[in-house]
Amino acid sequence: MESFDPRDVFSRHLELPHRPDRERVRDRDREYSLNGNDTRALSIVGAFRVVAERDLRDGDVAERDLRRLERDGLIERVPLDGRDRAVALTDRGRELLERHRDSDSRGRQEFYSGADRARERSHDAQLYRAYLREAERLRARDVEILRVELDRQLKRQYQEFPTGAQSWRSGQ
Repeated sequence: MESFDPRDVFSRHLELPHRPDRERVRDRDREYSLNGNDTRALSIVGAFRVVAERDLRDGDVAERDLRRLERDGLIERVPLDGRDRAVALTDRGRELLERHRDSDSRGRQEFYSGADRARERSHDAQLYRAYLREAERLRARDVEILRVELDRQLKRQYQEFPTGAQSWRSGQ
């Protein structure tokens, strides 16, 4: 089985730096200096809406990198609970990811910006840690992870899904 890092799922379809060296990335009227860790951090945070700072630092994202991404206006830090903080994408950060997707739309990861209400952040921040645990278990069973869908996305799909009666009538 090839080497697998469950954090790379989210940046797989992005035409942004994936190597350790910094590269200039032009986005509309702005220019950023990004490397693979930045791309990974932005895509993880965008996929999960909020991620605890400590979880990003445990995953090789240095505090200085978070400060730079915040200074560039790509992320914001939000209170998580009494002592911890989380990271969320800004609208600018999400737009950067959206504008640098490759042309392959299969398995497209949805990205979010902004943090929900304070009482929901702690729950949302736990999703990333749960994903990392489950990703290893799934990979051991040779399951390919294409993307993560949050509960809000699943609820939206459910609400758009026709009821059985509507489906049956349209099939007549």
